[in-house]
Amino acid sequence: MFSLTRRQQAMLGDLQVFYHVFFRWGRPKENREEHVFTYHRRSMYVFLFLAILHEQVLEMVAFHYLFVQKLPATILTCTHVIHLYTILYMIGDYNLVRRGRVRLEDRQITINVGLRQSIQFNLDQIRDIRLVGGVHKFETSSSTMRVAATPRWFRSMIGVEDTITCEIVLDQPVDRIGLLGTKKRVSHIQLSLDDPSSFAQAVQQAL
Repeated sequence: MFSLTRRQQAMLGDLQVFYHVFFRWGRPKENREEHVFTYHRRSMYVFLFLAILHEQVLEMVAFHYLFVQKLPATILTCTHVIHLYTILYMIGDYNLVRRGRVRLEDRQITINVGLRQSIQFNLDQIRDIRLVGGVHKFETSSSTMRVAATPRWFRSMIGVEDTITCEIVLDQPVDRIGLLGTKKRVSHIQLSLDDPSSFAQAVQQAL
C-alpha cells in the first residue's frame, strides 16, 4: 500500500477529469441488483454550467481581440491556456458529477460526487434517515456533508443551491474523502436526490 503526495493526487485528478472530457460520455452501466439513485437530473447545475461555459468562451475570444496588439505573445498564450484548462475542467467535472451515484449494495451506502467528495458507510451506522420537504433550515457545521450537483459556493456568489430532500444521521462520524484525498469526519449527510422517497424506502427496508 502506498500513499500519493498532494501534487500526484492533483495530477491524477486532472487526468481523470480530462479522460471524462473526451472518452466517458456514455450512460453508466448499472447493476440491476443494486439500488442506484441520482442527484443531478433536477439540479440547477446544468443551467449554471452552460452559462459559465458560455461566459468563459466569450471571455477568451474577447480577451484575445482586445489585447492581441497590447500584450506579448507569451502572456496572451498563457491566458488562452488558462481559459482552455478552465473550460475543459468544467466539462470534465460536469460529466463526473453527471455519472456520480448514490448506491445501496450489500448493506453499504456509497456516495460519489465526481472528484469533489465521496463517502462509504454501513447501514448499521445509520441512526436516522428522514425526508425533507418544503423550506427547511439545516444546521451547518464541520460534521455535515452536502450531496448535491451544484457546488455550495454558488449560494454565496449568486444565491442558488439545490434543495435538500433527504438527511441521514450517523451514530458515529465517518471519513468523507474530498479533493486531493483530504478527509473530514461527518455525522450528518444532506442529500439533494432526484427520487428521495425511493431511496429512503430502500434504506428502511434494508435496515
